Amino acid sequence: MKLTVLFLTVAFMNVSANSFSQNVSFSGSNVPLEKVFNECKKQTGYSFLYPSSLLSIAHPVTIYAENMPLEQFLKELFRTQPIGYEINNRSILLFAKPVVPAIINPAANQSIDATAPQVNAFPVKIKVIDSLGVPMPRASVMVKNKKISKVTNAEGIADLQVDFGDVIEISYVGYETVTYTVRSITSVVYINLKLSDKGMDEVVTGYTRLRKESFTGNSIRITQEDIQKVGNRNVISALQIFDPSFRMEVNNIMGSDPNTLPEFYIRGRSGIGVKSLDQVDVSQAALSNNPNLPIFILDGFEIPVERVYDYDITRIASVTILKDAAATAIYGSRAANGVVVIQTVAPVPGKLHVDYNMLTSLSMPDLTDYNLMNASEKLQAEELAGYYKPDGITNPAFLTQELLAKRNQINRGVNTDWIAQPLQNALNQKHSLVFEGGFDQLRFSAKLAYDVEKGVMKGSKRERKSAALQIDYRVKNFQVRNDFSYDVVDARDSPYGDFAAYTRKNPYDEAYDADGKPVKTTTRWRYMAEPLSLVNPLYEALMTQNFNTNGYHAITNNTGISWKPFSKLTVRGEIALGRTFKRSDKFIDPASGTQVGVDNIGREGKLNIGRTDEYSFNTNIYANYVNNIGGHNMNFSGGVNIKENKGTQVSEFYAGFPSGQLNSPNYASVMERKSAYVDNITRLFGTFLALNYTYRDIYLLDLSGRVDGSSSFGADKRFAPFWSAGSGINFHNYNFLKGNTVFNRVKLTGSFGQLGKTNFPPYAAKGTYIVQQAKYSTGAGVLLKAMENPNLTWEITNTIDVVLDLGLFRNKLNINLNWYDKVTRDLVNDVDMPLSSGFPTYNDNVGKIRNRGVELGMRYDVIRKKDFYFNVSLNFASNKNTLVELSNSLRRYNELVNQQYDGFNDALAVLQSPDIKKRYSTAHTKFVEGASVTSIYGMRSLGINPADGKEIYMRPDGTITYVWSAGDQVAIGDATPKAQGTFALNAVYKGFSLYVACMYQFGGLDYNYTLLSKVENVDLYSNNADRRVLSQRWQQAGDLTQLKDISDRLYLTRPTSRFIQRNNQVRLSTLTVAYDIPQKKVARFGLSRFKVQLTGSNLATISSIQQERGLQYPFARTFELSLKAAL
Repeated sequence: MKLTVLFLTVAFMNVSANSFSQNVSFSGSNVPLEKVFNECKKQTGYSFLYPSSLLSIAHPVTIYAENMPLEQFLKELFRTQPIGYEINNRSILLFAKPVVPAIINPAANQSIDATAPQVNAFPVKIKVIDSLGVPMPRASVMVKNKKISKVTNAEGIADLQVDFGDVIEISYVGYETVTYTVRSITSVVYINLKLSDKGMDEVVTGYTRLRKESFTGNSIRITQEDIQKVGNRNVISALQIFDPSFRMEVNNIMGSDPNTLPEFYIRGRSGIGVKSLDQVDVSQAALSNNPNLPIFILDGFEIPVERVYDYDITRIASVTILKDAAATAIYGSRAANGVVVIQTVAPVPGKLHVDYNMLTSLSMPDLTDYNLMNASEKLQAEELAGYYKPDGITNPAFLTQELLAKRNQINRGVNTDWIAQPLQNALNQKHSLVFEGGFDQLRFSAKLAYDVEKGVMKGSKRERKSAALQIDYRVKNFQVRNDFSYDVVDARDSPYGDFAAYTRKNPYDEAYDADGKPVKTTTRWRYMAEPLSLVNPLYEALMTQNFNTNGYHAITNNTGISWKPFSKLTVRGEIALGRTFKRSDKFIDPASGTQVGVDNIGREGKLNIGRTDEYSFNTNIYANYVNNIGGHNMNFSGGVNIKENKGTQVSEFYAGFPSGQLNSPNYASVMERKSAYVDNITRLFGTFLALNYTYRDIYLLDLSGRVDGSSSFGADKRFAPFWSAGSGINFHNYNFLKGNTVFNRVKLTGSFGQLGKTNFPPYAAKGTYIVQQAKYSTGAGVLLKAMENPNLTWEITNTIDVVLDLGLFRNKLNINLNWYDKVTRDLVNDVDMPLSSGFPTYNDNVGKIRNRGVELGMRYDVIRKKDFYFNVSLNFASNKNTLVELSNSLRRYNELVNQQYDGFNDALAVLQSPDIKKRYSTAHTKFVEGASVTSIYGMRSLGINPADGKEIYMRPDGTITYVWSAGDQVAIGDATPKAQGTFALNAVYKGFSLYVACMYQFGGLDYNYTLLSKVENVDLYSNNADRRVLSQRWQQAGDLTQLKDISDRLYLTRPTSRFIQRNNQVRLSTLTVAYDIPQKKVARFGLSRFKVQLTGSNLATISSIQQERGLQYPFARTFELSLKAAL
């Protein structure tokens, strides 16, 4: 709350510092008007703006006022003057009143001369710019009352002769029309056009800007206003609302954890990525090697996904998603997974402008998918499972004694709600403050932002702080722009640990002792042999000093120099320098229950420290030539790109600490293992050419090519070419369709090309050595880190794309239909080697993956009036992923998957650790030609035999068996949905607006691990379980159930089609209500804008599959209240 008061104080400081009396006292006879102006300004602080020639038509005034309100004083002052006025913020604009022409009075036969001295017309330059501050040539500028029309030149300027009171209308296709009334003499008037909702008429590729009507590439552009409709926190999650091919995977493990980056892709998965046997968790480290990630370009330079995740939305002007070869080929070896181009807001010239944005959000844990048993239900399930029946080994008296002890706990009222203990309703705040202004030659923008995002698990948070300064200097044909930014991110994981630990705890166990302190371990009942299952996670959170923190400091400076030797040619050079310092610290208190065990004697307490220093250098030098010759429009681009990344990483591992408070490295008794030091350097050089050509805006052609060279590859494969070609026809520009009220836009385009990507470490292609501790007479020894492959090269992706774009019924109905085929070959994967080589695997180009699909986007403007706008939209995407070719190494991996199930028939499996149980029951990914990379494998099941409660399987040859076999596993489903997308409605009435978006998916299959791990394979004695244990497990002969005998607790269920279920889903993703208060109402407070917005995110989910979501960290519902104030 203190921060809110501080930011509001700063934001409105300008108003408070200039607050004067609103009343005027003045007495004078035949006083010059200018003297009255000066006295009025002294008393009120209001300035009078007018051309000096205007005073020539004024006459002296006689006025007497005592503490008179300002508006009344002005009415009296100008009542008899030929001058009018208008109050705008704290300025009073003066203008000549309309002149009444001479009127002839026939009855009196005389002329009434109503003329007065007039101010002559004066020149003004109208300069039209977009939201990025870039001049807009060929914008229409019209003086409405004089019917004078002009078009802006290449610098976005139109010269006019105007009079006071003239109304100027500025318009451009795809942008909102702006009107400007001449109230004062100004040499240059800046008009900032915003993209309209009806058409995003530009494509920003990062190297050039193209008219969408002339472009054959496939792209979608989203503005800042669109993003803020969805939410003000994270740009990545907002993009999937507007483009169905941009898909963010729902992380069912980490839920809403603010410190876990989302996994996402464009148009399906083009690589295999981290295999399930090698995957530890989905983290920043895992995502950095994800072969399916697109690249992000910020103002011309590539940035890591973590920076995008933390980037302040108020600094973003627009985001353009480039999807096909025609749009992305200029990025060559980095373009196969798509390109996301982010343009930041450019400084706008004029008087000092202050913007303040405040966001207050409330996140509440969403536990609707959890259906855990209470204490009495849990004990009932244990009795049904036979834990208290005589087993011939345990004394029956002991069994009865334990059962009575648990019943006594329940009768005393013990019913611990474990899952509520680590959770909270998180109240968060985000603030941003922007100062910008300047004049035509020099513009500036300074931005400050502070954002604290607490998670719904207590103690977890992600804190972001940023500062940015932009300076834009323009003189004649030169422009120099420098962008400096400093970002700090501090993240802390919840000390309450893994949420799954709370879902497993028995509700009849107490969490606190009689003094209200958490117990270190819960009650050790008869069969509890696993020590970690006794650990009280609340004790870990409240009574130890465990912590897990990470973060980074990033400094970036981008400098761009632009030169226009003549109006049609622009030459630009850009240099970006970046330095990022990352840290990670994880400490386990020696008092932690996890440190109990023989292996930790004398080594209790662990501290892992990681430090990373990254440096990046990136430069672009390119030129754009634009010309129109007799209907031939050409946009030619060419340039070079040089990029270098350096990085060093140090990891240290300490153990043996005296206490949780003494946790620095100097208190450690031993180093758990040798410190690790890794350094890396990569360089990339690329050169590209691109041509965008149209004839009469009907026939379209795009050609582009790029050659990249990388130091990551061997000497024989350093360079590779990439290219694209696209063509199209604008049928609506044919004469026979012009003026047609049905077909307003009919555009057909097609493109094909070759793109590339890299997703392997540099040592895979080049020999890299590790220095050993052993000393020899010749010096230290070294080992080869990995078997090098000098012939390793880029993965190559060939794409074909066809798009039909329609605008119907005066563009009220817009349809975009797209078909694509994307084949990725030379997949980089591990290849097995003989053990005699000393290396188990090496990297090689093997395998091929195809992604083929369709995309549909529709929008219909139901109502389109001046003060009322209402539309509905639907987008849809369907992608089929297929493994076309498979290497022997992947077939070998499939054999390793089968070996994971060795030992599952052990009748004592119930006594094994949870990790081993999970290994036996998890459906691991396999790779089979003709199947998808997201296919799910297991044995086909015929269900549970009603006679004995056992499962019946069907082998691939059709025979029936009771015996599960790893070799009989087949593809039993595909997790990728057949279709997914969003439907939304958007309504604007005067200053009010409403936006609702629902995401959907259908046709996909999922493996219901909740049924498996919380109902059927659950250790009912040690862990709590889903209530379906009582209703859906087989209990007696004749029961028709989906799940096996509740008393069968010796054998684990392995992957089977019994747990495959349809995963159809509809989610109310966003509900936003906003009110933009009219400018006239806020002007009295010295503001030019004040907007209030309330947004709800992830409000409800309807799913065909009932399973727990957010296993290690819960999902959350979020409500945001944002305020935007501008001076």
